[in-house]
Amino acid sequence: MVMPDYMMQRQDRPIGITLLSVLHFASGILFGMLAICGAAMVREPQVAEAIAKIGIPIPLLAASLGVLTLLGILSGVGMWKGARWGWYLGSFYYMYSIIRNLNALLAVDNLFAMFAEEGLPSPGRGPSYYYLKFSLRALFSLLLYLYFFKGNVRDYFGLRQTKRWPIIVGQVAICIAIMLAGTAWYMVAG
Repeated sequence: MVMPDYMMQRQDRPIGITLLSVLHFASGILFGMLAICGAAMVREPQVAEAIAKIGIPIPLLAASLGVLTLLGILSGVGMWKGARWGWYLGSFYYMYSIIRNLNALLAVDNLFAMFAEEGLPSPGRGPSYYYLKFSLRALFSLLLYLYFFKGNVRDYFGLRQTKRWPIIVGQVAICIAIMLAGTAWYMVAG
């Protein structure tokens, strides 16, 4: 049996991938626990009312936490094993984070206006804090995303010969589709 080149030239797992795989797995577990706690809290009338005032459909929130739970756990396991799908899920995790934080940047003013309209207490810090917070998160996620394209990382996953731009464009398109689907769900449910 002849083995493909990428299997014969298997590299040691980069330390960054080791750390990220553990962090992904742990974040998946935490998102899962958050989903379970959130499900219990939503049964409290005050919590359900507060979430309804903000306008977040509870099924959308549950679905988001479920996806993040699965994405974290699966990408962590896949990256640890050096599976190609682990690279795709891990890199997608950061592209999704970039798009999510850029989306949050666009929503800061609307969020503060909505809180004022609904008579809800404004978040503890002003808009400039949230602009900085989401900008730094997007930048950090971008740096981690770029890390996935380093030569030694791509070698570890057997993806050295894979073209970058189709992956990037595809991941951006999927993330935007997810955001649009979430927005549509929000508009229909709200």
